[in-house]
Amino acid sequence: MTVSWFHARTGRLPLGRSALGGLLVALLGLAASPSFADELAEAPNATPTQEAADAGTTREEPEPPARPLLWLVDGPARIWIYGTLHTNDPRVLARPAAVDLAFRQSDGFFAETDLDCDMLADLMKVAALPEGETLSALLAPTLRKRLVEHLDVMGQSLATYEALEPWVLWFTLQAAVQGEACGEGMPLDWRLFQQAKRTGKTIGGLESPTEQFAPFDAMTREQQVHLVERSLDQLEQAEDEGGEPITPLERITRAWLAGDEEAVRALTQHVSGEGDELDAELAARLLDIRNERIALRMAAIARVSRGRALFMAVGAAHMAGPKGLLALLEAYGFQVRRITDVAEVRALAPMPQPARPCPPCPPQPCRPRPRPRCGPLGLPLPPLFR
Repeated sequence: MTVSWFHARTGRLPLGRSALGGLLVALLGLAASPSFADELAEAPNATPTQEAADAGTTREEPEPPARPLLWLVDGPARIWIYGTLHTNDPRVLARPAAVDLAFRQSDGFFAETDLDCDMLADLMKVAALPEGETLSALLAPTLRKRLVEHLDVMGQSLATYEALEPWVLWFTLQAAVQGEACGEGMPLDWRLFQQAKRTGKTIGGLESPTEQFAPFDAMTREQQVHLVERSLDQLEQAEDEGGEPITPLERITRAWLAGDEEAVRALTQHVSGEGDELDAELAARLLDIRNERIALRMAAIARVSRGRALFMAVGAAHMAGPKGLLALLEAYGFQVRRITDVAEVRALAPMPQPARPCPPCPPQPCRPRPRPRCGPLGLPLPPLFR
């Protein structure tokens, strides 16, 4: 059962080998594994499973983190919030016992966005340049020359991005700056989503795809081009230094493995690597503004899911700070506490019986698909989501 309050469609992502398809893979954390990206591109109607992703792997499994970024939010519903990294690094995929039990005991699963949704159309709305405009026209000749050289090394062509906003190219370059993950198959969020789907949990998303992409499109053209140039500077600096320095992604991963949500946020909010005014503006759009929306929806879901247990997987950078999800939920009156030991999960009392579900959702006019008026597990939706 899939729950969405936007315009989610069931089915696989129709990813091709285009720049937009590649960006969509990257935005969802799928670009960490070229093999998985290829799998989606070559078999767009296939639904990858945990077993398929893990097939053929014989390496020794790493130890799970001792202090997982797992929180219990007590209210009308029991909500587990797991701060994730959108990566398939085996160290991140090793699931702590407390996380595993909380997930298995939950009735529903919510990711940042509904991963069953066809997001390519939503991405086109914000990523395409106006008709008649080209990316090359926005770039100085010297910058364009540098881009062509770097993209050639990456096996790509600038022509692929000509009809797209500069931020799409920036995102591609940032994937190279951050460093490749070392795992295979699906990233953490996707593995949780697929497991929830296979086991019959209610599944849904906390944001629409358009809302996730909006922070990038909100930048001015000048800001976008500036970020592209910064990314090239970072790549060239790494090449000049030689060796194998610790990548930004590895620093974030180490902080996550140590259970340090404050460090994860601090490292993540330096979006462009400079820590200046532009970085602060981007961090506000990517984290703070989205946190307000996500926390509000978490609270609404809790109130319409009385008596249920729900598991929500959201990027770990959204957790910490006075504008983080945890502080916002506490401000809404929820009790929030960190859970690290599986014994704490076992000690919780069973949830009471849920309220009576609402009747089947009627079709809504002027929409290609009915927009649900029911929330998780058939409970009534608040007006916010109707």
